[in-house]
Amino acid sequence: MPPFFSYAAIIFALFAAMIASDIWGRYKDASAAAVLEASAVRSLLITAAYVDPVDANAIRESVAGYVHVVLNEEWPAMKAMNAEHKDAASGALNQLTSVVLGAMLNKPQARPFEARLQQAIDTIRSSRLTRLSYAFDPVQYGKWRALVLFGFLTIFSVGLCHVRKPRAMKVALGVTVAGILITTSVLANHRSPYAGTDPVKPELLKESLHLLELKNYQISKGLQ
Repeated sequence: MPPFFSYAAIIFALFAAMIASDIWGRYKDASAAAVLEASAVRSLLITAAYVDPVDANAIRESVAGYVHVVLNEEWPAMKAMNAEHKDAASGALNQLTSVVLGAMLNKPQARPFEARLQQAIDTIRSSRLTRLSYAFDPVQYGKWRALVLFGFLTIFSVGLCHVRKPRAMKVALGVTVAGILITTSVLANHRSPYAGTDPVKPELLKESLHLLELKNYQISKGLQ
């Protein structure tokens, strides 16, 4: 292929690498956000053991409600990129925030406990906004348009270079089209950190509820 015809393929590869880099960066950030959210939920459940029993039960119930809504409604919507259920857990999070703040106002806690409760709520809120942003705000469309454009230009260039050799042109075009389609499909299937072959999953958030189940078991044993 003449050098001036290879420019389209080089630029296509450049945009593919840029999109792949964006996808990988978003995946890492989304994974970190899931860890932070699960950690904050566990911090709330652990700290609740040191506040007033009535407030502690209210906090545990609110945490359980929030996590169940995230697991059963919000996370599936993120995976399917269903914007209609984007804010499924907003109400549950607001309820959790009100319960935690109410617990601090009704009976002031020691400063370290109040700081832990407030920090946990702030972490949950910021982590949730991070995952929603990555789930519903895909990689810039301009990069995708450029990828498709230079993919077509690459195919055109390959065909033009072999226009005098129909047999070679068919083979070259077949290989080029297959490579471009595979590259674009792989990138498109992973445009969201919560979709694709190895998505970010809410396993840590789900496992955090084991603390709640353990606490309920301890309470029930204590009442016996």
